[in-house]
Amino acid sequence: IYNATSDLEKMLALVAALTHDLDHPGVNNAFLMITENHLATLYENISVLENHHYRCALALLHESEVLNNLTEHDRAEFYRQLKELILATDITRQPEFLQTFCRCIESGELQYRTNQNHRLIMLQ
Repeated sequence: IYNATSDLEKMLALVAALTHDLDHPGVNNAFLMITENHLATLYENISVLENHHYRCALALLHESEVLNNLTEHDRAEFYRQLKELILATDITRQPEFLQTFCRCIESGELQYRTNQNHRLIMLQ
């Protein structure tokens, strides 16, 4: 997969790996929802921590200006894919991602060299 990914996708994977638990409070989503934590309210009890990690990553990227040399389109695409990768770390969604991956493998349709969405599946 290394040779099939662009430099930007490699950077995306690295940033997602580094930030997927950014500012983790040390409790799980269920605890935040049961205790009606402000994060649970903010993210409407949907992938609460993962949404928080993504928002923290966005703030860090904005403050660091590390993506300023990208075009507006590439930056927007980077953020979209970063969100997908970080939200994919929600353990309650793992069966969904595994099923998608297995379906691609079993059907012989996994084309990670030519299909950006399939590369994203591989990165998840």
